[in-house]
Amino acid sequence: MSHSVSVFIAGEPAIRKLSAALGNAPFHHIRNDGWFFLPVTDEVFDLATSLKGDSDPVRDGYYRFSKSLALIAGESSHAGPIAHVFTDYFGGEGTQGATVWKAGTQQLQPDVNRLGAINAALRSIGVTAVAPMDEFDTIGLGGVRSNDDFEASAPKPAPAPPARPRSWIERLFGSSTRKA
Repeated sequence: MSHSVSVFIAGEPAIRKLSAALGNAPFHHIRNDGWFFLPVTDEVFDLATSLKGDSDPVRDGYYRFSKSLALIAGESSHAGPIAHVFTDYFGGEGTQGATVWKAGTQQLQPDVNRLGAINAALRSIGVTAVAPMDEFDTIGLGGVRSNDDFEASAPKPAPAPPARPRSWIERLFGSSTRKA
């Protein structure tokens, strides 16, 4: 089974600022726990490159993440801490990495292949593991296999209840205000 994601993770104020900086890129939540995910899609990657001009990777082996994306994340982190994490696994073999920004400064340099790098980054932005799970599974990343899965995994809002008439006049005539 594979697991391949490249995603920003942050609280609502920071993810909204990041989304706006990336052309209102869509972001999602998996659980109603205050953490949001903005997948690094081809469109997001290309927009960051066109805005900041640098598609070079932040580090060798750091999957699907450019210096342009790092600049935008740093700027957006004034609204709250932001992590970027990636996984690229197939059949139990592969790589992972993470980096974190807070208040415009990179707090955790791009860390690749160190076991626990993602959980360390998540702890750094305030994610608390709920036993027996680690931080990765606590926020729902274990249930997402690819960037495309974020939208499918997001809870769907409950449908709005039908409008109810406020008075017997509205029930009979459809409106309590009549025009003369």
